[in-house]
Amino acid sequence: MRTANYETLMVRASRESTHLPVAKGERPEVGHTFSWAEKYQPKALKDFICHREKAESNRSTACNGHYNHCLFEGPPGVGKRTMALAMLRECAGMDINETKEEIREFDPTYRGHCKVIFCCYDISRLHDLSPLCMVIPLLPPSDEQIVEVLHFIANKQDIELPDQLANSIAEKSKRCLQQAIRSFEATWHSNYPFKEDQLVLTGWDKEIADIATSIIEEQSSKRLGAFAVIGSFKSKTIVTRTFET
Repeated sequence: MRTANYETLMVRASRESTHLPVAKGERPEVGHTFSWAEKYQPKALKDFICHREKAESNRSTACNGHYNHCLFEGPPGVGKRTMALAMLRECAGMDINETKEEIREFDPTYRGHCKVIFCCYDISRLHDLSPLCMVIPLLPPSDEQIVEVLHFIANKQDIELPDQLANSIAEKSKRCLQQAIRSFEATWHSNYPFKEDQLVLTGWDKEIADIATSIIEEQSSKRLGAFAVIGSFKSKTIVTRTFET
């Protein structure tokens, strides 16, 4: 069986972050770019808060070398790629911080020294591949896990985060960790120290306002179409990484 048109996750040497440092507990200056989701992304399997048990299990498997190909399955934003990269570091000892994507043809039945890690949204579309892989399902994190991550970041940033606000951010994120972290950063940027009636922002407020202003200024179907939201990831998309053992 030959497979083609797979998005391939290739690693390259990491570069230093371009984010400017901000003193702990202080709000950044105007022009702030959201960086916490990337900055506090777990790099090793032992550092995971969400999916902690799954990460520990994968760490044990990786250390023992008892696996062939791997397939991480779950909805967008659940942390499949993050855990895949962490597993690569555990297996190969690579310093992986950045990736690039390529289209590549390969044969998944090859069982030599090549290991392949897949990330997909719907395993039912991969019935030819799944029997060849160790399938690792990842579900959206619970609100409790998201709150734990938010408090972890708050501690690192030397920010006092009330439990009520952390719970509110987690609830509004709809179990999306990346969105919760962005909301926390946007809310902190808007006002700190936090107030009892603190408004939780999404982090997309300015972008939405700019789009609304643009549409009002040029009320045409062409302008409206330019901002149409089109899903760029389809359920059959697979992200893979190959490496030599």
